[in-house]
Amino acid sequence: MALDTMTAGIPMYVHPGIDGRSWAALATADQPVRYIVLNQDSGPGDVEDGVLYDAARAVKANGVTRVCGYVDYAYGHRAGGDYTINQDAAKWVSRGIDCVFLDRIPSTAADVQPVSASVLGLRKAGMKYVVLNYGVLPSPGHLDIGDVAVVFEGDMATYRTLSVPAWVLEHEPERMAHLVYEASQEEAKEAIGLARQRAATTSSVPTRPLPARTRGRVCRSTGATRRRP
Repeated sequence: MALDTMTAGIPMYVHPGIDGRSWAALATADQPVRYIVLNQDSGPGDVEDGVLYDAARAVKANGVTRVCGYVDYAYGHRAGGDYTINQDAAKWVSRGIDCVFLDRIPSTAADVQPVSASVLGLRKAGMKYVVLNYGVLPSPGHLDIGDVAVVFEGDMATYRTLSVPAWVLEHEPERMAHLVYEASQEEAKEAIGLARQRAATTSSVPTRPLPARTRGRVCRSTGATRRRP
């Protein structure tokens, strides 16, 4: 993938019954949408939400390459560990979602082995594409674990000051993503330009706040959110 080819990864943490316009806009995005993140209830929820899944299927039919199911890694501290993480993955797969967005990944060198083991478990559960959200630049070994690593999550003011070490430029840009939120239209263009300079080819730049920012997790069809600790 050429470095000047930008794609978008969009966290769709709002129910289509509340904001159908945002869902419809995905079909006419200014840049190719590489994946969206589907989040029913801090994960797959107990019972499939038909409206949500119909919207996801429509988006995929309109050209979005992948729909990722949200799973919270909780920095490795989920009750039940990999067992509950794999249970969430199995629910997504049973509903036709074979890509995963694993959130809140620990980023130190000591975490490489356990995160690698967790991702292997997700692939065995049927996940064909894995996005790991570190939110920060992790130790180098992490960049080879998933298909995409989100190595920045924050607002535009913080993104402008982001410093990228030289070793990052040696990695495949299509495997790194930046998540910038609460940006104006002009700031979105600026953020995409900065992402190119920083060797990332997937960016997400919502031009208005997502529910509880991207750190919230949508609760079924009510659109209420839960704050991350």
